Amino acid sequence: MPVLTLQNGERAGAAFPFDRPVVLGRGRRADIVVDDPSASRRHAQIELHGREWQLNDLDSANGTHLNGRPISRPTTIRPGDLIGIGGLTLRYEPDSKKEPADSTVFFVEEESPESQIILSKPVELDPPLASDPRQAQLLIRLAEILGTAFQEHAVLDFVIDELLKAAPRAERGLVLVYEDEGGELVPSSIRAPGGAPARVGYSRTLMKQALARREGLVIIDAGSEGKAAGSDSLLLMGLRSVLCVPITFRNEIFGVVQLDGRSGSGPFTESELATALGFAAQIGMTIAYVRLHKRELKRELLDRDLTLARRVQQDFLPQRPPEVPGYGFSVEYTPAQAVGGDFFDFIQLSPTHVAVIAGDVSGKGVSAAIFGARVTSDFRYQSVGQTSPAMILERVNKSLTHVSRDGMFATAVVAVIDTTTGQLEIATAGHPLGVLRAASGWARLVGATGGPPIGIRDRATFPQTSHPLAPGDTVVFYSDGVTEAVNVGDDQYGNERLLGAIRPAGGSIRELTRALADDVARFSQGCEQRDDITIVAFGRSPEGRP
Repeated sequence: MPVLTLQNGERAGAAFPFDRPVVLGRGRRADIVVDDPSASRRHAQIELHGREWQLNDLDSANGTHLNGRPISRPTTIRPGDLIGIGGLTLRYEPDSKKEPADSTVFFVEEESPESQIILSKPVELDPPLASDPRQAQLLIRLAEILGTAFQEHAVLDFVIDELLKAAPRAERGLVLVYEDEGGELVPSSIRAPGGAPARVGYSRTLMKQALARREGLVIIDAGSEGKAAGSDSLLLMGLRSVLCVPITFRNEIFGVVQLDGRSGSGPFTESELATALGFAAQIGMTIAYVRLHKRELKRELLDRDLTLARRVQQDFLPQRPPEVPGYGFSVEYTPAQAVGGDFFDFIQLSPTHVAVIAGDVSGKGVSAAIFGARVTSDFRYQSVGQTSPAMILERVNKSLTHVSRDGMFATAVVAVIDTTTGQLEIATAGHPLGVLRAASGWARLVGATGGPPIGIRDRATFPQTSHPLAPGDTVVFYSDGVTEAVNVGDDQYGNERLLGAIRPAGGSIRELTRALADDVARFSQGCEQRDDITIVAFGRSPEGRP
């Protein structure tokens, strides 16, 4: 029974056998539903004409393609043909019971076949443009197929089928490729004329020699003496030749192609060896192109993930500092990567209490950003009804220890300001201590060490300290990306430089955070930023004025 197999999309690998005329399309009444928005409801039809199945376009909006070419009239489909409908591709096989998956490959450990080599031809590092009409036509069809499907195995099957046509002496074809750099050769395409199943043997010794010499080789069986009838030998009974050529592109080796000669047809000729080398060059170019496409696709998907993570992170970070009469707030945030693991927030706990939060989750990149979004969400939820920073940390810690995976945790500092009195309460969970800059110009560290990061110990407690915030006083929280920034001499920015940059009096809170960020940037100029840099500052306006 004929079968169509989906080559790409979410349902890649799905098979659709049929034994009667079928309509392909997006509509529910189609016999084979093609789930693609660019496909028409009744897009194409396959029906039997005599003993051949033919493909016909049903006046679809975007056309039907066969092996990359649009069709305008009923066209006979052959084994291995690729049918393009919208953005999806289906592969046709005449018998679902005789798919290439039924083919088998075995290897034979042999002595070096050096004495059996009758022809050799080196691989050209820069092969000339195809002059053989068959290779020129192959290039055209490859380009058309790559326009509809980037499935490496499907393209390899097509090329080997074409090579078998160009080398009629060949009975079977086999492609082995390196799936990973430094990995083993893996069978990727096993073909026989007409798409029939094939049982192909290969010699690792022969293939290693062809790869080491970078030559196409033809060997023959000098005779079958000493071989038991029916034994698994690469060169079976009778006079049979084997052709083996490396697959290369721009000096990179991707694998090998092997052709088995038909019994009694004589050995492969020099012309056939040259043809196989030409086809192998096209295979190498195709594999390089398809794999480059996959890498680019992965990069695009990663870029999409980063964009999504950045959007999620931005949605959870406050868009602007709060506006509280008599107080000012400012933030400088520079992630080391497209997204970061630092987080900060301002939460109105009550009409007279505001929480300022700064923290840093373990790790970097997308996972850190997503975990940071979760931590920020927990802080907002667990802060409801609370005015104690230590209690807020305890509640968030319990929540995170129950859901944290892969050992992720976060450091954090929480400050709660009583905006009527200026009283400040600070609790720390493994985060660097904040800096209090007095209106008079002195600066010192504030808070207490000893609290563990949140998300590690379920019953952890966190030290809390009190500080009066006088008019003109400012508090600066920062991530370790500030103090651990390095210069070209591998010196760290450190606490002393931090206090020196914060100490000068005068200017607004916004000017203070900007000046500190600029000082860190000047210090580390010429060095790659290793960690996220976050500076969160808040303070009481001089004489309590906004």
